[in-house]
Amino acid sequence: MIKHLFYDMDDTLVRTRSNWIAATWAYAQAHQLPVPFNEITTLLGKNCRDICVDLDRSFRHVGNEGVDFHADELRRLLRDEFDRDPPGEIPGATQFLRTMAKRCQQYIVSGSPLEVVSQVVMRNHWSPYIQKVVSSESVRKGKPDPEVYDRLRSSLHAKRVECLIFEDSPAGVEAARRAGIRCICINPQVPVPGSELLLQTVPDFATLLASPHLLESIDSDSL
Repeated sequence: MIKHLFYDMDDTLVRTRSNWIAATWAYAQAHQLPVPFNEITTLLGKNCRDICVDLDRSFRHVGNEGVDFHADELRRLLRDEFDRDPPGEIPGATQFLRTMAKRCQQYIVSGSPLEVVSQVVMRNHWSPYIQKVVSSESVRKGKPDPEVYDRLRSSLHAKRVECLIFEDSPAGVEAARRAGIRCICINPQVPVPGSELLLQTVPDFATLLASPHLLESIDSDSL
């Protein structure tokens, strides 16, 4: 039986694509990195530190300042973008969280900084439905590495079959696959590779709520 639901936040629960693109582009421009704008989207789904590491592999710009210094800069830019343009929810997200809170424990597992995630939870009044918020910045490697999911599941003493993940990006879906946990892909903006653990792909939570099959499957453990 499904007991624990793990949700990515960015572009899964709320639309943050433009926030992340704007912050990452501003960071690249500030350091005069010749990264094409369309390649910024390939970094989505990763946390600030991992984005800086990926850019440094290409441009070797971090130098003596260190990657943590640069990650802090990107976090500040991202916070500014969230303040300037608060993201709207993916259709049906609040209703889905409210509905599933009666059935399962729910957790947000995001690549965004913890304070940004907490801000989104507060603005959308999701605290009654969420047991815990986890940032992938709290582990050594972010998505697509499964460490953040592995640690959370272990802390709950939960079996893999008792968990279900909601993700939107290739990095997130790959993290779910490597964690050995079934996954539903929500609101994908780029093609997501198939996996034996990828149950379905839908545009939003309203679509899931419109079909009673998922709720029945969770209740009966027939996913």
